[in-house]
Amino acid sequence: MKTLLFSLLFALQIGTGTLVKEALNGSMKSKIEVTTEFAESAYAVEEVAKNKAFFHWMDGGSFTFAKAGTFTYKKKGQETETGRFAADETRVKLVFDNTKLPELNAYNPQLNKTTVILPFGVGMTKVILYLQR
Repeated sequence: MKTLLFSLLFALQIGTGTLVKEALNGSMKSKIEVTTEFAESAYAVEEVAKNKAFFHWMDGGSFTFAKAGTFTYKKKGQETETGRFAADETRVKLVFDNTKLPELNAYNPQLNKTTVILPFGVGMTKVILYLQR
């Protein structure tokens, strides 16, 4: 009985990972949101403002994901950025080829009908990347 339950849970996790990988395919518009749970802290509020400014370049552009594990990011008036990504049921990792850009590790990606939600913890803030078809 335990073996059957373990097998079922393992199959469900593989299925979720496959869904995330399938969802990250093709062109998707991006939106960035920066929040904090520590709104009463002046330092955390400063961190939100700093990270909003830092990640603003990624707001309103378009990611194009390829099955080979590569992506491009393009926003009008900016250089096109390229990189690699990996996705499974618990994490999505985006690594830009431009080493001046941050490596992003999103834990617990969420899927909606047309949206992939990737939360990244950065200091006292949560940066959420919404990718929508």
